[in-house]
Amino acid sequence: MSSLASSSLADSSLSIINESSPSPSPSPTVTVDQCTKFSLQDAVSRFNLKSPTLTPSIGALILAAVPKNEWSDKKERKYVMKAVKAAIKSQNGVLPKATKPSSPRVDPRGPFTFPSPTPSSPLQISTNYPLLLSTLPPSPSLSFVPPSSSSAFLFSVTPITDHLSLPSSTATNQFPYEGGLVQKDLLPLTVRAYCYEDGVRPRWWLECYDMRTEFHFFKERGEGGGNGKIWVIKESKGTHSKGTKVVGTVEEAAEFLEENGGKEYIAQEVVMRPMLVGGRKFDLRVWCFVRSFGDGKEQFEGYVSKFVHARVSNKIYDVERLDDEEVFLTISTYNEELDNGERLTPERLKRRLLEENPDFNWEKMFASITQTASELFRGAAPSIGHWPRSRAYYGLDMIMTADDSGEYTSNLLEVNFAGDFASVRDAEAQRRDSADSGEDGNYYETWGREFAKAMFTNESLEDCEGLTRL
Repeated sequence: MSSLASSSLADSSLSIINESSPSPSPSPTVTVDQCTKFSLQDAVSRFNLKSPTLTPSIGALILAAVPKNEWSDKKERKYVMKAVKAAIKSQNGVLPKATKPSSPRVDPRGPFTFPSPTPSSPLQISTNYPLLLSTLPPSPSLSFVPPSSSSAFLFSVTPITDHLSLPSSTATNQFPYEGGLVQKDLLPLTVRAYCYEDGVRPRWWLECYDMRTEFHFFKERGEGGGNGKIWVIKESKGTHSKGTKVVGTVEEAAEFLEENGGKEYIAQEVVMRPMLVGGRKFDLRVWCFVRSFGDGKEQFEGYVSKFVHARVSNKIYDVERLDDEEVFLTISTYNEELDNGERLTPERLKRRLLEENPDFNWEKMFASITQTASELFRGAAPSIGHWPRSRAYYGLDMIMTADDSGEYTSNLLEVNFAGDFASVRDAEAQRRDSADSGEDGNYYETWGREFAKAMFTNESLEDCEGLTRL
């Protein structure tokens, strides 16, 4: 498995040894030349490894995947076990986390006054995202032009790799360093560094491990016989839940990784008792707009949209059938082999949940959503810093749970860069075609109008009924 032994294992940001740990001892390693009997060379071939060095993560993977009776040299197996345990001990059992910048990150190009578009002086927006044009309501203050770095606003769904190369007069829909939020393998490092309190993870954060560099921790903490947890393995760079696998044991995870070499994966804890609608699992797509990260305090300006929408699985939820995609996945719309999943606008979801449970409290649930988004973005703000030429919108995917006392938890699954507008459109289309459409107005049009105001103007958003300040 090339991803498990890529050169990035030695990258300081993904270091096996947490440099902030007090006096860490070196992690033991075993090289191919030393492994002549069991032959790590066979393992290199078996897992498509590129590195001849046995890191703690790779050692734990091999221990989980290779049965004990296949080791021709039992002493060698014991040595690998000892090396893995020593590596965990040398880290004091603390998972790796992002390295905090030594000084505040600030745009070196200086201050910037965000444009104030008017019909007589419209804002030129260059974009490579056609759906943007069909989503936003027509406005004489906005003018869309072909992709160009010289426009007043560059709206790109392709990551910008060098913000400083853009003209100082150009604003963008991305922040430098936001990869720590929107990349599945980097988000855990960011959350551990900025959102944990005294080493305790926030209530909304699910256990998550990078299979390249943290399999030894996953093996230690995730053995199914010890805590009964179930895990979903998903591609670090994947979208639309493609290439996912639900596993109940470390051995199942290792087998899946062996069969799918060449890709990078994370393992995330599965929410076993999610809130249901009509007996089916759903997740929420929560839209957030950030105008400024800054220090996460006075300089921070962010909003969460009340126009969340639910994506519902196709089949009745059954914890014994999580290997069935139509039971487990809530975004079957993206899978052409499955029936399109149901999408519920806020009012439709609220009505159904109240019909099924008169004690359901929408306001309390949305307060939980707001708190999760606020703790995440404000906490991680120093990792991004102050970039006045940047604006961004993020799609947060959450699974809701409720305990017996009526307290809600918004379990964060991931943060999406340049989230797909199509899901908003589909939710509105299904509302219009449904028997329970209600009187909640044009969800899609309202969302688009507030999106444009948040992203492309410098106007106050306090009068936007669909936005709540974080």
